[in-house]
Amino acid sequence: GVQNWSEQMLTLNGLSAELAPDPGDIRSLLADRGETLFTQLAEHREARIPYSFEYPVRHPDGNEHTLKMNVFNEFDSKGNRIALFAVAMDVTEQVLREQALKHARQQAIEQAAEAQKLAKTDPLTGLSNRRATLDWLDSMMGPSLDIGQPLAVLLFDIDHFKRINDTYGHQVGDQVIRKVSTTARVQIRAEDL
Repeated sequence: GVQNWSEQMLTLNGLSAELAPDPGDIRSLLADRGETLFTQLAEHREARIPYSFEYPVRHPDGNEHTLKMNVFNEFDSKGNRIALFAVAMDVTEQVLREQALKHARQQAIEQAAEAQKLAKTDPLTGLSNRRATLDWLDSMMGPSLDIGQPLAVLLFDIDHFKRINDTYGHQVGDQVIRKVSTTARVQIRAEDL
């Protein structure tokens, strides 16, 4: 039941160095009331090899920090834990960098997916463009031939479209294209392109 905290260990945990060497029950002084710290220590009570974990602390200035604690349990000849030795280090900057990298990676993935979508989508209608359609046809030809199932391709033309553009303008022409694409989209099955 005896504790021996160094002044630096107390400072890292956001506690007064004056509490050294035995600060007593410090749960109420820790950021999450010591939940993470003491739960980890209890869960690893029987650990025969060193272990480590991270836990949050709040310093007197209100700043949140993340500490990484490395712990080694010592046992007597009967297998009872008689001591634990712990060393902690402030890994806040590393955690923040890892979070920033994870966020940047996620943004890059989302932007790449969006670029891929834009590269294969007609901006006016939102339908697959020529490149995507040809890629899809290429990928479907082999399986269609392998299983002996027909593959249907439907091509259609908007009659007198040039006259619509010339008479009513490109804005009306765009509306006609959108209307035709909406009609086509409603008519196809979910597995169709």
